Amino acid sequence: MNPRRWLSVVVIGFFAFLPGFVLGQTPSEQLYTGIFTGTNSTGIIASWTLNTDGTMKGRWVTNRDSVSLEVNGKYRKDGKQIVFLVDGVVKLATGETIVLKITGSGEISHVAGHGAYTQFSDDERISNDVGTWNVVSGFATSDSLSLQKPPSSPRPSEESVARKAAVQEIRNAFLPGVSASMINPFAPGINYVGGNIHYAFVQGISSSSSSSNFGGYYEWYSDIGYFKELRSTLNDDIFFTFALGVNLSFEKFLHTYRDILVPYFGAKMGGIYFNKISGGLYLEPTLGMVLVQTKSFNVNYDFGLFLNTVSLSNYIGLQHSVVVNFNL
Repeated sequence: MNPRRWLSVVVIGFFAFLPGFVLGQTPSEQLYTGIFTGTNSTGIIASWTLNTDGTMKGRWVTNRDSVSLEVNGKYRKDGKQIVFLVDGVVKLATGETIVLKITGSGEISHVAGHGAYTQFSDDERISNDVGTWNVVSGFATSDSLSLQKPPSSPRPSEESVARKAAVQEIRNAFLPGVSASMINPFAPGINYVGGNIHYAFVQGISSSSSSSNFGGYYEWYSDIGYFKELRSTLNDDIFFTFALGVNLSFEKFLHTYRDILVPYFGAKMGGIYFNKISGGLYLEPTLGMVLVQTKSFNVNYDFGLFLNTVSLSNYIGLQHSVVVNFNL
């Protein structure tokens, strides 16, 4: 077989397992077998396993020389629609490696799937290629390359695969929001209530692929606040604040994440202006809890130590806030 053609076959086969992504030491959700057909090469998908964490692994066999290749990849699934992208490495018999990329899309269910792919590489020994892939639920042996009935074992539903693959990260940006707050200075007999316009530039929860990668809750925001002492007259004892802040979670979510009751820490810093005295700076280290985080909204509770440069002895205290942001 021509080396250039053989390498193309290897590359195309590499795509075949793709509709899911990588390293797969997690429980498998589906078993698929099938074929891939490209302009320059064809082959049989001997196995294709979709994992619950959005990864996959598989093995393919060429239709000529029975050359097998183990494949790892990633996929994202929405209903029956599936898309995939891979940075692949082809290992030659000499030990040399060639880097390639494969992208594709299509439809897949617990019964069967089909779609198209594109393969390309900067290495001149591998020709670019396009083709189609088709799979069915089942199991194939590398010896006979014939489809057989899959081993009987309980498997989660297609909806479970789609949901788990799609929610590895919630990432929102430019979210308007509001918060209600109460400040309790340590000085007796004083309580301030107020509200903030809370604008989150970036906010979300993510999983981490390894112990060295960041995963968890994160937020970068700004807010503008208005506060009034409860016992004073309507136009008396008022102050305004404006600040930038950052929140990060205590936890690292490895291969998954939690979207309720996530503790975090943070800090915000900005300016403050009192109607009775003057203006200055204020700083507030905070501790908080993500009560619920979705793609549409989130609700947080936090409390912090309220510090300022204007009159620290009179206005140092604890601030409690409930924050709601909306993804419009």
